[in-house]
Amino acid sequence: FIVDQVRKADARRPSGERQVFRIEEFRDQDERLPASEDPDQAFDADWNRTALFSALEELEKRCSSEGRRDQFEAFRLYCFPDSTAKKTYRDVGDRLGIPESTVRARLAACRAELRTLLRSKILEYVADEEEAETELRRILGAE
Repeated sequence: FIVDQVRKADARRPSGERQVFRIEEFRDQDERLPASEDPDQAFDADWNRTALFSALEELEKRCSSEGRRDQFEAFRLYCFPDSTAKKTYRDVGDRLGIPESTVRARLAACRAELRTLLRSKILEYVADEEEAETELRRILGAE
């Protein structure tokens, strides 16, 4: 049990020289954290957002540098619509002037690459592959 607790605590620490603070140490100092919100949940939610946005930035950079900007554009239009209405494959295809099947193929490629990028970011912080897969499923909402 004690070994598991030590591993769990170490899993959230980044490798190398970087320092990470424990949210428990700052709980009473941070006025932005509502009193009713669990600090562990707040930390996890913030970490999830940070990891996901970091992976999304990396995906966009890769697509741009490899001449696949149109692939990322289909992903952006479908997954991050500029209005509250959900876009369909047809909507995205019409906007980009491509068939629905191409939209689906581009989305599948971006999703697979995003999953790989996010998984590699998670592996920097967790103890093993199994924990990385669990964390990935949690972040992507598959749990």
